[in-house]
Amino acid sequence: MVNVGIQAAIEERLAELKVGADEVLTRLAEHARGSMADFLEIRGNWVKLDVERASQAGVLHLIKKFRQTKQGTEVELYSAQEALALLGKHHGLFLDKLALTDPSGEREYAGLTDEQRVARIAELLDAARVRRDGQAAGSGGGGEGSE
Repeated sequence: MVNVGIQAAIEERLAELKVGADEVLTRLAEHARGSMADFLEIRGNWVKLDVERASQAGVLHLIKKFRQTKQGTEVELYSAQEALALLGKHHGLFLDKLALTDPSGEREYAGLTDEQRVARIAELLDAARVRRDGQAAGSGGGGEGSE
């Protein structure tokens, strides 16, 4: 038995938690533009990150890794380059061009007229039939191991 009310509540909650396409693109854009510069205090070789101010500004999600070491605090942001690459793919900026050719690579199909395509398909079908008929004639009809 399925409780319809419980099922509906579960589906509603899952819909609330689902990350939509717009949210994914927004987060990637934030990673691509991400900077902690406004929250750094720099004095010579000494650098301090004001985590409280970064939290108040709502940018802590830009931090991939944060840890204390003997040398100080290590902060790593998500890769802007990776985010830009994913955004570029989404927007179709990095399409590889593909030329459709025959198996030898000599004939390009992209520039063919419809009549030329029909003729080429007929040619390929004829070649396939010849191969099929030649294999059938050469097999002797007895299968493997027959004499």
